[in-house]
Amino acid sequence: LPFGPSKPSQEFLVLVVFNCPRILELEFLKDWEMGLSGMGISNATLLVIQNVLQISRKLGLGPEDLSRCIQRLKGLGFSDDTVTRVLEEFLMAIVMNRDRIRERIEFLVGNGIDRNQIDWIFNLFPDILVHGVENKLKLLFDELKELGFSLDVVRREILRDPSVLGLELGELYRCLELLRNLKCRVPIKERIYSERAFRAGLEVKRRVDCLCRYG
Repeated sequence: LPFGPSKPSQEFLVLVVFNCPRILELEFLKDWEMGLSGMGISNATLLVIQNVLQISRKLGLGPEDLSRCIQRLKGLGFSDDTVTRVLEEFLMAIVMNRDRIRERIEFLVGNGIDRNQIDWIFNLFPDILVHGVENKLKLLFDELKELGFSLDVVRREILRDPSVLGLELGELYRCLELLRNLKCRVPIKERIYSERAFRAGLEVKRRVDCLCRYG
């Protein structure tokens, strides 16, 4: 298989065989060797190859499905780096149709995000493809508005950190409530709010997430 300049470790090869035993079949291997060699992106990583082979086994996909996915993404204006990031982080992008991806792009543009920033946002936060427009993104923007944040503030924070788009509904509200009920000296509270309420709430979320990860 075309692993490029990166030499795969033994652990990687074992994992690929475990997730996709068909790689041991000569015909399957030849098909995918040609498909991966001509996939149309210049910087495919080992993780991309692993993910592609894994989902091909689960959904019965072939190299032509990968090629169509890459052409869809590039046709929507995504760079090779962003296509790679999407394939690393979101396996189901291979079977996601063009309109569903474009819907997310148009939602962001419709809320004032410059179209030139879209590639960068998807590169840093490919998980935006997990979140639907109607059942998540619109509801999140409505909630942020109800919390008193203007669209300018929301745009600024998304461009600063696109993972804002992954906030769970009610999550920022709970973090802000925690801050409001915090008993501390005024100088400390002023320091917490030095970058304003939205950023302060996000910092609380990150610390809570960290504590949860480490028990």
